[in-house]
Amino acid sequence: VDSSVGGKVGVDFKGSKNIIGAFYQPEFVYINMETLNTLSEREFNAGMAEVIKYSPIADSKFLDYLEKNKEKIRFSKAFWVANTVELFERAAYYGVFIVITLYLSRILGFNDIQAATIAGTFSAFLYLLPTFAGALADKIGFRNSMLLAFTLLTTGYGGLALFPTWLESAGLVEYGHTTVFKGLTESGLQYGIIPIMALIVIGGAFIKSVISGTVAKETTEATRAKGFAIFYGMVNIGAFSGKTIVKTLRGALG
Repeated sequence: VDSSVGGKVGVDFKGSKNIIGAFYQPEFVYINMETLNTLSEREFNAGMAEVIKYSPIADSKFLDYLEKNKEKIRFSKAFWVANTVELFERAAYYGVFIVITLYLSRILGFNDIQAATIAGTFSAFLYLLPTFAGALADKIGFRNSMLLAFTLLTTGYGGLALFPTWLESAGLVEYGHTTVFKGLTESGLQYGIIPIMALIVIGGAFIKSVISGTVAKETTEATRAKGFAIFYGMVNIGAFSGKTIVKTLRGALG
């Protein structure tokens, strides 16, 4: 913007504006867009003022674009990445949530009380742990926290898929239109699902704390209400799509 990407290298001197300097057009300009995420609100708004003043002078279409996207421009890349992550994480969580008791009872042989207890504990810890996960996330940073969270979630969700296969290969259960248990409930090996679900809980706890913290950090007092409206909108879209997709798949696959 302005002299930062143009050929003007003038500086102020003794009260006169740009009195010393020259005009040489650069052969190459490199712009690191991530720098915008490091600016304070005052600095960002000052830069946007320079951007806005060009549009009515030379480009009416650009002025229209700024007018239509003025709120979107105020949110950083980190804000949109965080909200996109939240969308997919909520879709995965609610997709599992609506079938977890059926999975525990029909696939792993838990009775109704055991299945309800495990599923309830799963949900309770997912809302309890973000306080502690958030404190750790502050120490290890956003990038490392997200890497850890998705490693845990990928391993956990993968475990949900692979664990029954391992049980069947061990001859403890036979899956088909009906499930035939061949010693699984007596062996106690179905409790191996608990550490797998723990991975999902811990990963989800990091996601919960990091994403909400990022939304708070990447918004200002003027944009915070809209920022969190977008955040909770992503939560609702993810929850609805996850439940809808899983219900459709279950109906198709049985």
